[in-house]
Amino acid sequence: MITRLLATTALFILALTSLAAQFTIQPLGGYDTPGSDAQGTPVEKVDCQPIDETAFTLLRPGASLERLIQPDTFNLEGPITYACQGCNVAAGGQALLRRDTLIYTANADVEEVADTLIVQGCGSDGECGEETVIVIVVQREGRTVNLPTQTAQPGQKINVSGPADDFARKAFCRSIENCAPDYLGRDQRFFFINSQAESNDFAYTAARYGGTDAVCIQLCTAFGLCDTYRTEININRPSLGLPFVDDFSEDNFRPDASLWQDRDVLINRTFAQQPPSVGVATFDAVASDGAAYAISGSNRPAVRDYLTSAPLKMNGQDGAALSFFLQPRGLGNRPERQDSFVVQFLHPEGDFRTVLGVGGRSTTEPSTVPLPFEPYLIMLDADYLYDGFTFRFANKSSERGAVDMWHLDYVKLAREDNDITTDDLALTQVPGSVLGPLTSLPLRHFQAADDNLVAPGIEVGVFNVSDGAIELSSGKESEITVLTPDFNVVALGNLQNADVTNLPNSFPSLTTVDRPLNENWTGLSAVENYLNGLPLTEEPVILDTRFTLSPAGGAESSSPGFLKTRENNELSTLTILDEYMAYDDGSAEATIELTEGTVTLQRYVAYVEDELRGIQVRIPRGLASFGNQQLRLVVYSGDAEPDELIYSEDFDIVVPEDILRDSLEGFTTYIFDTPFPLTEGVFFVGWEQQRSTVPVGIGYDRNTAPAAGTQWFNFGSGWRQLAGSVSGALMLRPLLGGFEGFTTSTPDTELATSLIEVFPNPTDGELRIRPTGDLQLNNLQLQLFSATGALLQSATGVDRLDLRSYPAGLYLLEVTDGARRSQHKIIRQ
Repeated sequence: MITRLLATTALFILALTSLAAQFTIQPLGGYDTPGSDAQGTPVEKVDCQPIDETAFTLLRPGASLERLIQPDTFNLEGPITYACQGCNVAAGGQALLRRDTLIYTANADVEEVADTLIVQGCGSDGECGEETVIVIVVQREGRTVNLPTQTAQPGQKINVSGPADDFARKAFCRSIENCAPDYLGRDQRFFFINSQAESNDFAYTAARYGGTDAVCIQLCTAFGLCDTYRTEININRPSLGLPFVDDFSEDNFRPDASLWQDRDVLINRTFAQQPPSVGVATFDAVASDGAAYAISGSNRPAVRDYLTSAPLKMNGQDGAALSFFLQPRGLGNRPERQDSFVVQFLHPEGDFRTVLGVGGRSTTEPSTVPLPFEPYLIMLDADYLYDGFTFRFANKSSERGAVDMWHLDYVKLAREDNDITTDDLALTQVPGSVLGPLTSLPLRHFQAADDNLVAPGIEVGVFNVSDGAIELSSGKESEITVLTPDFNVVALGNLQNADVTNLPNSFPSLTTVDRPLNENWTGLSAVENYLNGLPLTEEPVILDTRFTLSPAGGAESSSPGFLKTRENNELSTLTILDEYMAYDDGSAEATIELTEGTVTLQRYVAYVEDELRGIQVRIPRGLASFGNQQLRLVVYSGDAEPDELIYSEDFDIVVPEDILRDSLEGFTTYIFDTPFPLTEGVFFVGWEQQRSTVPVGIGYDRNTAPAAGTQWFNFGSGWRQLAGSVSGALMLRPLLGGFEGFTTSTPDTELATSLIEVFPNPTDGELRIRPTGDLQLNNLQLQLFSATGALLQSATGVDRLDLRSYPAGLYLLEVTDGARRSQHKIIRQ
């Protein structure tokens, strides 16, 4: 039985929203999603190419061949005699020439032998015609050899002994590939460890999916004799008990490996609108490596992302129900009518069966109104109450990239439960920056500003997932706290106080309550006073803003399986005052593209004289190559609106998905040839689209929207404000005088696989550093960056870093010995 609990509402999105016909807001082509540290690359992996079989004649052992040769006898005087050079010494069999007919019988015990036979006709006067060369290869059939079965845990990396090269002539080439078409795991990785001359051993990293995978190594000779060596790997995935609950509130990019068997979907806090709890699983047409799926070959929708549960112990249950919340589009791209979202159950007979399908939306629906998360409830039939039961979600799309989006939240499978509700009170959004309207600027500019740059725009959202009202604790306050990295409290407020947010004491069932931060809250003045009182140094200033929700005792479920939802009771955001200015929060939900000759700018204010050293730009992954065009960055003077072009420079376009020098969100740093002096006052930075068939897409952060008069464009007929039904921040960051960096496109060091080992990772605070090989600690310089690209720590010759003062999330550690560098993605739990 399937119950749909809320009515469907209108849907429309910006797949191609036109602004004055000079702009389009496009979905992302993919994501810059952190993966694990380097897993290695195939070592001398030589894929065997097809053999030109016209160059020789192939015989199996024991087979015979009789062929009329007809060698060249033109202008020869008769009678003609025929001779065979090599027939008497043939190694692969017996060769006999009867006049102009070659008879060859292959030996029965041959592995592979090549005989070269030369047949020639000669006249009675001793003149001979052209030689005819015949190559006969006697070759047994290729074999498939089963090697010992291996065992691995989900996600585990193991080293596997490969086959020995037993060919008499030795293998000419080798290849390695997956050879278990029925295994459903999609994220396994494998590669040769050594060169072919050393061994055929390989490393294998298991996918999360339980079952039996297989890797096949093929060794081939120069004449195409290929033996295949098959290694099965059993991935052990024990069944979990009920309840099964996930609200995706963990600050990670991929699903929790203990609950889910694949990693296709994107776990994020930015694409959904008004979710039941912070964090959702987003389904689209981007694969787990962050790149768009390959086109399906037709316009018919195909399955893109899967989210498959771990096996579950359902035997002995009297009944169970699966519930979840689902939203199409959000701040992303709308799924059209032909697209769909499906729920499937694994039947005991071994096939997945669809139990629910949700269709896409009409293109005529407006995009200005958020679509609600609709709850769904599916009762399990008795057939599915067995040990090993699995359910999965999937989306179908006919497009590529971050398109046709569905956002999934609060998945629950519980016994004898026909209710969508759960005893939980959840925060729905992370705190915003304590600055405003900017999200970052240098401290010296903050202190010199006449305006108050501390933002009252922070909002707290709370959703009650239970079937009754939930009250906040009377003994423990629900708070907003602003902290320094060393845990000094700058501001503290009770969220229930009217002068803070006036959050109510009681929250109705299945209802979201949003409250803005009161602009008169004294904590904002405390933050302003604290920042104004700091001495100016070269180090960035970091403030940690936290929401803490304290439901009344017993209001939230404490049974096993539900404890994970407690993560939605505390959220944190870093505000960093460093050597750049920004309006964005570091995440791009779309890109903005220009027509040829159009200039787009974003307004900034220099509160003191400074210099502009460059611009940091988010250029998300696209579906097509930008070719050999360059990115023209421009700087304009002006006041209320842009006036005069005062600087421009062209740069090579770098999409830094794999060059994460600056940040985990993939900003590209462009340093000007000459630092440009900034006078106190307004300046504008932006870009001009040059001539190209593929426009450059610049990141567009839809979660932050600068005030009117901040963004401008000009396509030759004067300056106009960038405005429309869709708003956001252009991800352009002016880099000011104290910035120490270099252009991303001109690396000055060689990128190494790994200069250090870091552990534990994820870490709950302390990160240990261990050099690899013969490297010495005192030769290594370390820099720790936030997810938005800000430098948090810099040290030389240390064996550990303290991350306890930073909130949970993703960080980038860059290490260099002066000649090489390596990068490591760090997860702070």
